[in-house]
Amino acid sequence: MLKIGLLRIKFIWGASKVIQARWWFGLWGFYEHAKGYRNSGLVISIRGLLILTVILAVTAYVAAGTALFLWLDRKPHNYVTFTDALLYPVRAKVISEKRGQGYLDEGIDDLKAQRWSDAEMKLRIGLNRYPYAMRARLALAEFYLLTQRRTQALNLLHDGLAAANGYPGRRYLTVYFMQASLGEDYQRVIAGVDYFLAKDADLPAKERQWLAQQKISALLAEKQAAQVLALVAKLPPDPALNEQYVMALLQLNRVADAEKFLGDWAKASSATAQILRLQVRTFREARKSAEMEAALEALRLQGPADVSTYAYRIVQRAMIGNTAGAQDALDDYFLRFGAQARNMFMLAQPLAEIEAVDLLERYIDKLAEQGHDRRPALLMLAQAHLKKGQWAQAAAALERIKVIRATTGGQPLAGLEFTELLVAVVSNPAEGPQIQLLDQLNRQAFPLRNFRTIIETLQQAKRYEVALAVINCAERFYPGNGALADYKVA
Repeated sequence: MLKIGLLRIKFIWGASKVIQARWWFGLWGFYEHAKGYRNSGLVISIRGLLILTVILAVTAYVAAGTALFLWLDRKPHNYVTFTDALLYPVRAKVISEKRGQGYLDEGIDDLKAQRWSDAEMKLRIGLNRYPYAMRARLALAEFYLLTQRRTQALNLLHDGLAAANGYPGRRYLTVYFMQASLGEDYQRVIAGVDYFLAKDADLPAKERQWLAQQKISALLAEKQAAQVLALVAKLPPDPALNEQYVMALLQLNRVADAEKFLGDWAKASSATAQILRLQVRTFREARKSAEMEAALEALRLQGPADVSTYAYRIVQRAMIGNTAGAQDALDDYFLRFGAQARNMFMLAQPLAEIEAVDLLERYIDKLAEQGHDRRPALLMLAQAHLKKGQWAQAAAALERIKVIRATTGGQPLAGLEFTELLVAVVSNPAEGPQIQLLDQLNRQAFPLRNFRTIIETLQQAKRYEVALAVINCAERFYPGNGALADYKVA
């Protein structure tokens, strides 16, 4: 009990049942402590104060939860419910994930509206809160690829493998595997396939088959043909894997086994175009010209109007060294299809890849006779000369393009400017073309295969400082790549 002048203050647990007083809300009351003094005593209920405190606390908590919900519900995409807001202390992680989903939906909307910076920010925040959204993760990765940030895209997709709730889908993995393969990082592909084959036992048979094909392709690219044969032996029989099995045999130089396998396959399934093309390649590697010609003829008879079959015959004859036969096939190709311009441009690139410059020259002459645009073929000719280390001939081919462009005009050729720069660098030690070449390389993420070709060309031309600068540029797009490190040693 406290005493303040005549006023006596008393604290009690109960209320009216404990002491007679004029009570207010069951919290406090006045009573006659000194006779004749009506309000000489003040009694305060501790229980009442506790009850009031609880009521006020609950009211404040509900008000705070309501305010939180109303604030979040203003956003166009809100997954947080009123119950979530009221139970915030026990649902903090759930609320964070739901807010992440909302950020992801807003980010997708911003991508569609081309608000790029807002989209990137919201997608990053959303994935940090809700990392399981494969669609949004793929959208952000594709945005990174469009803005030349391949490493970020690849790492983002890689992190999604572990974050995925189950199998992320073929589209997601196709983008991931393709980007890894462009950087010749085939171990990523192999590890990704193994991860999902081991993780998801209920994966549909079609998806398991597709994953196995991706792993086999990666192993072949890694020159691991023996592992391919071992893997195929463990898998159920599948005609879709037959071609890769044959490629593995050829990679191991087991040409006779490949011939026998293809013969058995042809007997079981009839000689399809796929089998015949594989037989052509096998006979070519075995240096069996007669058998190769028979397979080429069988392939032609299956599609007598198929332009690609005739182009294939030209290339295969050139690769086996039958130059006269390749020239005859080229003449036949123009006799059959030379009138249509769209049929003329599928042959230049494969001829350039095998460095058949004499056939390319004949092909260009034929194009001139038919009145077709020779510039794409001349560009391929210049690139073929570059591969062979023939700088003057490459420059001459580009000069012919300039002459044609000056007289007939035409649309600019994709890749022409870069090829001109590369020819200028290997032909002339001046710094100007070197700076322009490196500037283009720094602005565009070429596939690693293209970087390798450029580096090898520069090293062949003894432009070692420029080659080293190109290697450093490539390492920015493909960090940690062993092949690029090997070039530095070389």
